[in-house]
Amino acid sequence: MSNRASRPDTTIASTIIIIVVIITVTTSTSYYAINYSSETVIQSTAVTSRPTTSSSGPSPSVVTTVGDAGLSYVAANDPAKGEQFITNYAAGSVQVISDVSDAVVATITVGASPYGAVYDAVKGETFVSNEGSNSVSVISDDSNKVVATVGVGNSPLGVALDPAKGEVFVANTDSNTISVISDSTNAVVATVKVGSEPSNMVYDSARGEMFVNSPHWRAPPYDDIVYVISDSNNEVVANVTVGTAPYTLAYDPAKGEVFVTDFESNTVSVISDSTNKVVATITGFNFPYGVAYDPAKGEVFTTNYGSHSVSVISDSSDSVVATVVVPTIPLGIGYDQAKGEMFVTGNSNSIVILSEG
Repeated sequence: MSNRASRPDTTIASTIIIIVVIITVTTSTSYYAINYSSETVIQSTAVTSRPTTSSSGPSPSVVTTVGDAGLSYVAANDPAKGEQFITNYAAGSVQVISDVSDAVVATITVGASPYGAVYDAVKGETFVSNEGSNSVSVISDDSNKVVATVGVGNSPLGVALDPAKGEVFVANTDSNTISVISDSTNAVVATVKVGSEPSNMVYDSARGEMFVNSPHWRAPPYDDIVYVISDSNNEVVANVTVGTAPYTLAYDPAKGEVFVTDFESNTVSVISDSTNKVVATITGFNFPYGVAYDPAKGEVFTTNYGSHSVSVISDSSDSVVATVVVPTIPLGIGYDQAKGEMFVTGNSNSIVILSEG
């Protein structure tokens, strides 16, 4: 395909979200994707009461909001086209947002309950997992049409690209497996057994490894393991104990570290990819959910499901340096390097766009 980037050495994967809430005018919440046996309710309060804070320098801020089709999980950046591909879970579609106009330019019908998404720069395609169809839709960014559908395991959620191998890894949460899809054939070439209910992962280009969560997220007792898969043999080579219910992961190539949101611990675990050990545990979150790395700033952005906010972590200090209130229940988050912006998905019929500060 013409005008495509050569296969890059690094990739930044956005991640997926496990719980969904529906807010009423009385600020009560109900769960959609998971029922805790304790039926604990996380209360939401008015976002206007929460200030934006920063330790120093300009703070990230809300640039604008873009209307979407409702519950949205993942924003996958297509830098070649300057577009974000947003999964609309309830609508069974993917909306394409231009980062120039901040407007929806296309809506693409995919499978049932689309969840995760990742962009493949070499192919000019976006891979979308369809939880309700046990499949992955492949969308061409030239036509904004589905060009292939790949059958995978049960309830596929997170997806991540291995650009070195030209493969897409898919977390099959109800099969406890990872499907590996070749982007040249759009066929499954390997299936890897992992822990309980995997839902998200991120690729480490320096090590040629995929870090996969194992949260056992549907009901307690929750798990606390991240599995490490080698892309040379598609086998698990290590497992790392983190906080409770690890949800989403982001890779920081500058530090050689993987940041993991620990939803039930209200922490973010930092894993060194050279030792496969936790080297820092960061506090100060409220049910941390999505996570994305900003290479321009050396910062990690984390959504707080419990407080309508996004926390900003410095990778030099492993501490929270800013908190930004957002007008949504924040779920996923994805980085647009060309614009220096974060796209925050959620459950409020809008996508929130943040400046990186």
